[in-house]
Amino acid sequence: AISKVVVREGTTLNIPLGESRQLHGDATLTDGTGPFDITTANGTKWNSQGVGTVSVSATGVITANAAGQTTIVVTSENNKKGYLTVVVSDCGKPAVAISGSTTNLPKGQMRYYSAIATYAKTGACANFADSELQYVVTLVASWNSTKPAIAAIDGTGKASALAAGTSNISATYKGVKSNVLVLKVVVVTLKSLSVTPAPTIDIAMGANGAVFLTVSAVWTDGANDYTDIDPPVLNWTIGHSTIASISGPVAGSNNRKYVLTGLKAGSTIFDGFKSGVFMNGKTSTTVNVSAACITGIAITSPAHAAGTNMLYLPPGAPIVV
Repeated sequence: AISKVVVREGTTLNIPLGESRQLHGDATLTDGTGPFDITTANGTKWNSQGVGTVSVSATGVITANAAGQTTIVVTSENNKKGYLTVVVSDCGKPAVAISGSTTNLPKGQMRYYSAIATYAKTGACANFADSELQYVVTLVASWNSTKPAIAAIDGTGKASALAAGTSNISATYKGVKSNVLVLKVVVVTLKSLSVTPAPTIDIAMGANGAVFLTVSAVWTDGANDYTDIDPPVLNWTIGHSTIASISGPVAGSNNRKYVLTGLKAGSTIFDGFKSGVFMNGKTSTTVNVSAACITGIAITSPAHAAGTNMLYLPPGAPIVV
């Protein structure tokens, strides 16, 4: 059973007016083990003794509603309680900074940006710890792209590259505009394809002998290569389609995995290609398919002598192998 509950963030916490923060409840058991996270466990309850000052959600997220002080209580399923004093101060307007990659983004791809609000360690907030002055505001900031037809950006900071060109990305929080990051969208073409394993694959006939083929691609904008873009759906040629088959792409693999299955004993070659680009520098892969064979037989029965390999059956009982 739980013997003790505390709020992980300590006994006192400072927070700027209008900000929110996730709290955590930790429990220790009667045998001394722990702490264990009970923030959202069944039976855990969060309460504020002054919701006008600080409100708290059922999952432990507090919001600073007015300057002042109050106590947050977390209660376990067996009524053990932990307490946190929260002090709310008006820290004024924060500085807002966004971050994200500044490399070119190929058309059709996405990029994620993040936004951080940092309050000044002055005035009513002079005694705040540094960690109490900085907040991730990515999901509550307003995002902007100066050319949304080139790069659109949604409320989560996710930018989508729609057409070749350049757009400026920024965010606004509490009326404060962030720095600007330039996003250049480029058009890319397929440069090369690789498929592994290669150059020879040995498999057994049937589904149990099937193996995955893994595809990777290099794309280029003429000046830069990109290796983190999903490959296209490949076309496949097989020398003897009665010996092996290739299916896929596998669902959820982003076109990166296919299944090679042996159909009958023998050898053949296969190639993968797209838009005139062939896998592995136009080098075919050989697949050798062997006939499936029995490698062993096991006999099991619930009736045997303990510690021996002796099997006891009543007279006339059949043995099924």
